[in-house]
Amino acid sequence: MNQTVKRDLWFHRGTWLWTFTALLVCSTCVGTVFASAASVGAAIARINSEAMALELQSLVSVLMAFIGITACAVIATNTRLVVLAQSRSHALWKILGMPPRKIRRTVLTQVTVLGAIAGACASILAPVASLLYVQTWAETGLPVSGPPAYSPSVPFGTIALTIVFALAGAWRPAKRASRVNELQALRDAAMPTSHMTKSALFAGACLVGLAGLCFFTGVIDGIYADGEPDAIVAAMLMLLAAALALSAWTLPATLACWSWFVRTQALAWHLARAAVRQRTAQSISASLPYALAISLIGTLYGSVAAAGVEANGIGMVLGLILPICIAGGMGTVAMCGPQRRSDARMLETLGVDRKTIDLTNAIEGASYGITGLVFGWFFTLSSSLVGSLLLGMPVIVGLGHLPWGLLAVLTTCCLAVPTITAVASGRLKREAQVQSIAYSSV
Repeated sequence: MNQTVKRDLWFHRGTWLWTFTALLVCSTCVGTVFASAASVGAAIARINSEAMALELQSLVSVLMAFIGITACAVIATNTRLVVLAQSRSHALWKILGMPPRKIRRTVLTQVTVLGAIAGACASILAPVASLLYVQTWAETGLPVSGPPAYSPSVPFGTIALTIVFALAGAWRPAKRASRVNELQALRDAAMPTSHMTKSALFAGACLVGLAGLCFFTGVIDGIYADGEPDAIVAAMLMLLAAALALSAWTLPATLACWSWFVRTQALAWHLARAAVRQRTAQSISASLPYALAISLIGTLYGSVAAAGVEANGIGMVLGLILPICIAGGMGTVAMCGPQRRSDARMLETLGVDRKTIDLTNAIEGASYGITGLVFGWFFTLSSSLVGSLLLGMPVIVGLGHLPWGLLAVLTTCCLAVPTITAVASGRLKREAQVQSIAYSSV
């Protein structure tokens, strides 16, 4: 099995490389929190301050709650997509007589090896990144000017979480690859379909119920007062988590809503829309990182600011979410590069010029970003509006507390990154038409 794992990783190295990059960035961000906590904890131990130690524990808990969830979502979606992208190879393994258990073990071993290598590299990079990142904790009053400190928990926690997050996304596709018959696997490779899992439906229903309970608590407590800010903030974050858990429904619906307003007969638009629908049928992972980046930061800022709670510093301490989502978004879009180049060769054979093909790829990439932006801005504005109304605050005042500069940077990144990635991954080299026809059939 070791030879199978190594050979398949090398054969699909172009696809696995993007997944490895996303895993490396996400695990480095998680390890940076661990390394920063170790450095500040060592400084606190020297001055022997129990109050600062409790404040450090609280800060690390909040950071890991947001950064850990974001990294888990991005890593899981990337590993899930890379396993689904190789369903044709898994079908060929079954045709060649490989037992189902061996197929599942091989796929999970590949993901484990990739996660372990990414986690090991991240544990080396994290202490270096923490030298800069720990300075963002200065306004908390914690001692951040001390020398860097090393703790064995940094590499252990980074590697362990990376492997766990990667296996969380690859477990179900690996199980399906071992159970589905060969013909169905080949059909899935040609015409993929995605569906809502029972676990995601159950999680979404539970989160909606908890959000309703939090809203009820905030309204009841606010009948004779000005509301309960903590309950409203928790309710909005739970609603966001429910929408992300049900992303197999919410993101395709968002894509259908905004694309319905685009009325044009341009060939590039119709080709891009068909490509987006085909890729989305396989997985909604391409839009998820961008939706997560805007909605998480915007909802947190909107609900916290509308609740009248001090929101200074949230953008700095949650700044690791941006590189996580950018790396994850690049990986999910670039992993469809072979399909995109195959489509481009076929279109070129049919007489479509290169400019139209590049424009098609650009529109396809921008569509993923726009879907995430519409989803994220909806929750951002809704959280600010709902929080302002429940707390009796003017809506304009609540909107004024939003970090418009930070959201503008996020919006620009969410549009530029998938567009550039889609164009770069779908660009063809100058080759003869006969070669294009031959390659498009591979």
